Amino acid sequence: MVPRVVIEDAHRSRVHGFGRWDAFLVALLLLLTASVLEACGGSPDREEPDIELGALINMSATGDPDTQAAIRLAVEDVNDFFAGRGPHPRVRLTIEGTGLDPDVAIEKIELLAARGLNVVIGPESSGELEAIKPFTDGNDIVLLSHCSTTPSLAIPGDSVYRLVPSDLRQAEAIARLIDGNGYRAIVPMWRAGVWGDDISSAAGQQFVALGGSVYPGVRFDPEAADFSGDLAALNAQVADARASFGNTVAVAFFSFGTEGAAVLAQAADVPALGTVTWYGSDGTALSREILDELRAAQFAIQTGFFNTLFADVHTPKADAVRERISAAIGGGGVHFCATAAYDAVWLAALSAADAGTENLDSFKLALIAIADSYKGATGPTTLDAAGDRADAAYDVWAIEEENGQYMWTPVAP
Repeated sequence: MVPRVVIEDAHRSRVHGFGRWDAFLVALLLLLTASVLEACGGSPDREEPDIELGALINMSATGDPDTQAAIRLAVEDVNDFFAGRGPHPRVRLTIEGTGLDPDVAIEKIELLAARGLNVVIGPESSGELEAIKPFTDGNDIVLLSHCSTTPSLAIPGDSVYRLVPSDLRQAEAIARLIDGNGYRAIVPMWRAGVWGDDISSAAGQQFVALGGSVYPGVRFDPEAADFSGDLAALNAQVADARASFGNTVAVAFFSFGTEGAAVLAQAADVPALGTVTWYGSDGTALSREILDELRAAQFAIQTGFFNTLFADVHTPKADAVRERISAAIGGGGVHFCATAAYDAVWLAALSAADAGTENLDSFKLALIAIADSYKGATGPTTLDAAGDRADAAYDVWAIEEENGQYMWTPVAP
């Protein structure tokens, strides 16, 4: 049984189950057919114009091959869905890679806008979203982010919709997990930037609310190559905390896998840091970079390194989508953000087929209504008042070694 931390949302209007996806698509088909016939003057022989969407994703070999596969599979599946139903639009997706770099994300969103694309899947990181938001707000572009979670970007009434919940929810899950395991103090270490700042602060506040203590921690530059100074500072604070709290001290590490692998590998050079339990988040859960860095993977096993990640749902369709994505990348785990990207393509396409993309107010109304009933590879996609995913339940993952192979495994810490 996968350990799970469930965070209830008191502001949701209603609760949805995980079934009846096919029933919803049948009902939607009737709506689409009616719209198509009206647009065509009642003629069933005219095809609808293509639905043109953009996408901003990482596009690195180790960072997000599952997301790359997921959005391509989604386009195939959407087009297959439309193709068997008479007059139908066809989805065309223009993909741009950003490498998670906010400056590159600005260049690429401007490029997509110049091509006339005003509905975009992504970007992946909150730093990118923060960087491009002034441009998208000023140029009537809707973003469906599959992985941005920082609380400060949960803004009601804007044109950003996120298929993941705000990190206020994950912060609560992390704090409850650490507290439930008997730790009384945490020393945080987090990547500089809006995401790291927000989740570290929120997790600390939640832990204090549970009666715990939080040390100042270490804010590190994710672009650095040498983290020895940061790790020395972390070690000093851990020693100070242990003088007061003994062995009930944990490290809360908020990073992406890109730099997280280097930090963990270098932490292995500080023996005392290998004797304290580490916790992570969705930024490092299922990271291929950490698995590929031997010393990082070994350090993660030594310290527990328990990571929260939004919980997968297990329905026949959801399991089948993850299996297809995994097969497309040669096997291995599929991050929730990849399946969220798959669902984002579906929601964008269905909303565009219903309302078009010329009038974005109409598109957004359709998107909210469809998301409220849609149940896909990530389960129900109901959005809250800020346009973020309303449901929030988290699994816990750690690295284990078996016959010389390192792998991410759902665990009960």
